[in-house]
Parts: sequence; C-alpha cells; structure tokens
Amino acid sequence: MNTANIWKEKVRRCSAFLIFLSLWVMAPAAWAAHEVDKGDITADVEISKLTKWTDNLVVRWKAPSMGTDILNGYFYKWNESSSLLNENDGLFADFSVTMDDSVGPDIDPPNAAKDKADLANLDSGNVLYLHIITSYLDVTNATGARVSADTVYGPFLIDNKAPVGTVRIVDGASNDIITTSDTKLNIEFSAAKDPVTMYLSDTGNKPATGTAYSSALVWDLSDTTPGLKTISAWFEDSVGNLSQIATDSVTLLSTITISPNTATLDLAASATQTFIVEGTDAVYTWSIIDETLETGGAATAGTIAQFSGSNTGNSVTVQGLAKGTFKLQADPDTNVAGDELKSGTISVVQSTTSKTYNLITTSTTSVNAIVLSRAGTGYTKASNLYAAVPNCNDLSRWNATDQVYESYVPFANDFDLIVGEPYFVNVSSPGAFTVTGSVPVPSFTLGVTATTSVNAISLPQSKSGLTKGSQLIADIPNANDLSRWNAADQVYESYVPFANDFDIGVDEAYFVNVSSLTTWP
Repeated sequence: MNTANIWKEKVRRCSAFLIFLSLWVMAPAAWAAHEVDKGDITADVEISKLTKWTDNLVVRWKAPSMGTDILNGYFYKWNESSSLLNENDGLFADFSVTMDDSVGPDIDPPNAAKDKADLANLDSGNVLYLHIITSYLDVTNATGARVSADTVYGPFLIDNKAPVGTVRIVDGASNDIITTSDTKLNIEFSAAKDPVTMYLSDTGNKPATGTAYSSALVWDLSDTTPGLKTISAWFEDSVGNLSQIATDSVTLLSTITISPNTATLDLAASATQTFIVEGTDAVYTWSIIDETLETGGAATAGTIAQFSGSNTGNSVTVQGLAKGTFKLQADPDTNVAGDELKSGTISVVQSTTSKTYNLITTSTTSVNAIVLSRAGTGYTKASNLYAAVPNCNDLSRWNATDQVYESYVPFANDFDLIVGEPYFVNVSSPGAFTVTGSVPVPSFTLGVTATTSVNAISLPQSKSGLTKGSQLIADIPNANDLSRWNAADQVYESYVPFANDFDIGVDEAYFVNVSSLTTWP
C-alpha cells in the first residue's frame, strides 16, 4: 500500500494524526472548505499588542460547521509569516508542507499551544502567527479525505527580553572617572531592547518608583561622606521586562583634595600638568612619591617626573620624564590644619607620533638638516637612514669632539645614530622624509675644545615653550653663539640680538657654542 493510501486509511478510521503532515495545493476545490473562522478564535494573549508572556501560549477556536462532511481534526503550524500555507481546500494526499502538530476531532474546544520555553527568547522585534487547517472527510462526493484552506491568526508580539544597559560616571567631557570631589555626579546611560523606565540608587536597593529613561543626568549623592560610591541602575521596557543591575563606582574625595586626582602625561606632547589643592588657598610643600617604572619596578627618585618650577604653594606643575607612574603628596605648612594630601596614580605614557621634513634642492648644493626625532624607528646605523631618505646621495653629522663634519661612507664609516641628534642629507630631487615613533626625552652633553666648541642639538618637546632664538640661547647654560642651517639659501644663519632673532621649532636642528661643559636640557 503506498503512502497516500496509508494516510487515507488512517483518516477514514479517525485514528491519531501524524505530527508532520505535508500539504501542497495541487488544484483548487470546487466546493466549500471548512476553514476555522477567525472570529471564533481566542487566545491567552491579545494579538497585535506588545505583551510580556512567560507561560504557555494557548490559542482556542470553535469547530466550523461540517454539514454532511465528517471532521477528522486540525493541523497547525507556528511561524513568523502571515503568508498562507494553503490557499484552497484540496485532497488530503496531494499536499506537501510540514506542520507542527495535530488536534483530534474530539478535543473541545480545539486548541494549539506554544511552549513557554519557545517564547523565552522573543523580544519586540519578533512576530508569531498560528496557521490552522481543518481536516475532513467529504462524504457526498466520495473523494475521500480533504483539507481546508489556511486560517492565519496573529500576529502575536511577545516580548520576554529585558533591556541590557550600562551606567558610567563621567567628567564634563564624558571621560570615565574613578575619583571626584563633587557630590553631584555626571552619569551617562546606554541600553538596548527599548528601555522606557530606569531605576537609580546609590544604596544598592532598587527603588519602587522609576524615572523616564534618558542617556544622561546629574545625580546628587545621598551620602556625601568621603569614600567609595556606587551608582546602581535597572532598565525596564514598556511591558515590564527588567534588566539585571548595572553599576559603576567612584571614590568621593575629601572637600580638600589634590585636583586632578589622577592624570596621564604624554611624552609625545608637552607631558606637563598643573595640580592644585582644591577647597583651600593654603600653602603646601609638594613631593613626588611612589615612582614606578613601566616594567613595574621601583624607580629612582626623579626618574619618572619632576617639578617644573617651585614645589611650594597651593599648586605645582609637573613634567613627565619617562614612562611609568607616580603620585603626588602635598604637606601643609605648620599653620595649616589637616594631614598631608595624596593624589591617585598619575601615569606617564608615550604615544607614537610623526615628524615630516621637507627636503629641497637648489641650483648649487641641496643640503637639508633633519633630526632623528623619534625613538623606535628602526634606524640605528647611518646606512639605515641613508637608504630611508628619498633621493639621498650624501649623509653626514657634526662631530663635536673633532669639530668637523663626519660623512657616511658605505662599508667604511657606517656610524651609529643617536635619537634626537641632527643629521645632514643632500638630495638629488625634492621630497619629504617622515620619522614615526615615540617622542624621546633627549639630553645633550655640550662639550668644549681647544679651538671651537660648536655642538649640534635639536629642540625637544620638553622645550616647546621656546619659540625664538633669543629664548633658546638664554635657556642653554654657558651658550654664547647660536645658528641654524638655512636650506633655502644653503648657508648658516646666526642668531644676532635685536637683528636676527629667528623663529625656532620643536624637532628642528640648531648649532650652539658653549664656553664650558654643559648638559642640556
């Protein structure tokens, strides 16, 4: 007996339905089908309305009028489409669509259920439809078992997904903070899954009443004693799904405190920061403490940072020197009440930057001054730099010991390069050379000889406040002459007080003559 006959035999005997019945319309029926009327369908959940539903979803319907035909039962399928599975009634054996399950003719009222486990992960973006098809026996036409057209009921808009959110305590520029001396906290929120209400607390307990969801607000701490403060937030959507708790913490400092309490100094920039004791005008003596190397070991005092100017007063300026961390301590004068103040951890970092040198040619010579102004470039030998500079046909440096220019000679004089040192290149055509790496903190030992005492230097980032030749020569101890290479005219250009006080720039090359041995900066 073939498959179709097996199905027909089972239907004729009104036996149990197979769960997976296949349906496909082969030809339209010429008689009335027995579709379930949509008006006779009821459900636990209202259709077309966003609803939280965590139980089984049961849909019930009234049996259609059968006339002389015999009801065999129903087939149903849950999916996310309102498109009909079967547009007409037709022969039972001529269909080929997988169904979810069947309902026997004796079930009153007939019903279909969607297990709550299948609903657990639905959210506001999901839709659900129920498709019901009646199975019956056409007695008068002796055509055997038939199925009705599809009745589609829905959509069910089930939302069982709670919002997922975060809370951040920030400063006025939306940067995360870990300390503050302000009892009013700037808080920013983000949440997915359509939050409409949020509940906020600084005690850890969810309040009974929420407020409309917003991306930011100012929160007044209920407890203003110094210490760790935690903001807790819960997010709720329109149907009552409540998120897990989200938190962020900040340490509330004393009203008299070092500000900023933490900071990052970048050696690629000026690497300086001014710190002040807020809440008082009292005078303090400052010290740099707990200096730690980037590798984690203790650093010798003065390795990571130093004061730029006086270390006494209500405020100080600190200069970063090397990568690592440190803290500040401010000790009050004897006539000021209170204990010493300590900052949080202050970091000294070094980001990667670039410096580009434009190389020119002239009708005579085409010498240009450049500086190995970045560390970590990979250029360690004269041959490396010679190969990297476009159209380079000569490379030299100033040898301060012998007071002469020293040229790179392949296989004969491939001298070592020093970060921060100026070099001189001759090019055959115009171009540009870019140095990329971390900004160093160079120090130059300026020597003297029995004849001249010219030294080649560059202006480091730490001296970016110097903008004129007069300022540079005044800043270098024992300096009595300053000059630079003028590539446009291919001549040396000297600083002359009140006559030629030329502009100077960071990472540019200069020559300085000193009267005695000097270390700078």
